[in-house]
Amino acid sequence: MGNIKNIFKSRKNLQINTIEFDKNNPRGESEENILKDKEFIKLTNSIKSYGILEPLIVKPNESEKDKYVLIDGERRLRAAKQINLITVPCLIAASDADARILAYQIHMLRKQWEKPSETKSIRKIIEDLKNSQPNISESELKKKLREITFHREHEIEDLLILCEYDEAVIDKVISGNLDVSYLIQIKKSFLSPLVSNFPEIVKVYGEDKIREILVEKASNGYLVNTRFLMDKYKSVFKDKNHIEAKKILEEFIKNPPETIQESLDKYLKVKKSTQKICKRNSKDIASTKSQTIRITPKQETKIKDIRAEYELLGKNLSEEEHSYIAEALTCLEKGCLRAAVVMIWAAGISKIITLIEKDLEEYNRVLNDIKNIKKTPYKYYNNQIRNDYTQEDLRDGNDNILMLYLFHKSMINKTEYSSLKADYQIRCDSAHPTTIILTTTKVISIFEDIYSIIFNNKKLQ
Repeated sequence: MGNIKNIFKSRKNLQINTIEFDKNNPRGESEENILKDKEFIKLTNSIKSYGILEPLIVKPNESEKDKYVLIDGERRLRAAKQINLITVPCLIAASDADARILAYQIHMLRKQWEKPSETKSIRKIIEDLKNSQPNISESELKKKLREITFHREHEIEDLLILCEYDEAVIDKVISGNLDVSYLIQIKKSFLSPLVSNFPEIVKVYGEDKIREILVEKASNGYLVNTRFLMDKYKSVFKDKNHIEAKKILEEFIKNPPETIQESLDKYLKVKKSTQKICKRNSKDIASTKSQTIRITPKQETKIKDIRAEYELLGKNLSEEEHSYIAEALTCLEKGCLRAAVVMIWAAGISKIITLIEKDLEEYNRVLNDIKNIKKTPYKYYNNQIRNDYTQEDLRDGNDNILMLYLFHKSMINKTEYSSLKADYQIRCDSAHPTTIILTTTKVISIFEDIYSIIFNNKKLQ
């Protein structure tokens, strides 16, 4: 959007019959509703007495010469028609994008925007921006939207989420049949963790279809409330290695009448049953461990030190980091070395992702620089770096890029980078069928690396 003097082609009175209404009016009012509205009757009387005080905003109709499309001023135009005015004062916008942006600003100043109507307007602005700038990146688009709306980062994120829903869904919100908060939490608390932890389910059903199913469940009251999605059902997504969690999620998606409470109850029942089996067999597991893995007194002391340090770290850990480290320590103490490596690595990566999520724009900017560096170690990853990473992309398993970012930003030094690289290779070998042979001492050293390089690193706080 240019400066104000370049926004308009001209300002002049136009004949009413040269202006057609915008079919995509974001407020979604029908002509019948407008004409019956008492406020519209007041407006008509005001225009009859004093004329139109605020010009309409129009854009040229590309398919018809000397014709225009209304962008802002539907009620004023209808009132003018009611009292048989011949001309109305108009500002003629220089482009579609400028016209949409100006209409948005006017509505915002009048405080007329409800979130669904604002979404419709923003959707059109995004379309216009992409048409005028086909190569615009996601970060550039977000920056433009912040300049237009004056919203904060999280508010822009919410608007972009709402823009993913089709017009019919937004109209449901406008008509009062669906609360807008469901649309945001369906994305944040269901679709995003589903994509991250159970991508195979998304591949089968498709994100659009799953979104449609959840909207229908929300409309029928089957999602209980948004806090249920945010606070209670998240435990199902965290159990990404549990085959029953995947099965329960698929059943919830395939069965439209099933409520989210029923789905959670099924999961908790299965989880409880699994825990009983594990407890019943714990003595056998301990016996197997003692036969296959010997822990020396020195190693036992080291493991106790690692657990003690975990307790010290406790207050600075997220719930996810707590969960990963606790499971990693249990695996280490029971001699399940491969599992211990996978889980402690997951804890470290969770910490790194949490840091990067605070400023994704900076992360994308740095990666754009990195992919043009042809020296070691950058040259090995030039072709792997994508543009405009989202929060979901951070969890796509390419941890090499995350480590390279930390190294480039001097959050870790060369020696620490090399240590993490070596640990990551062991993690990958541990997570897949390989011939790797682990020792307790080696796994303990990986724990120590994760603690010192990541969790006790002040630059990562």
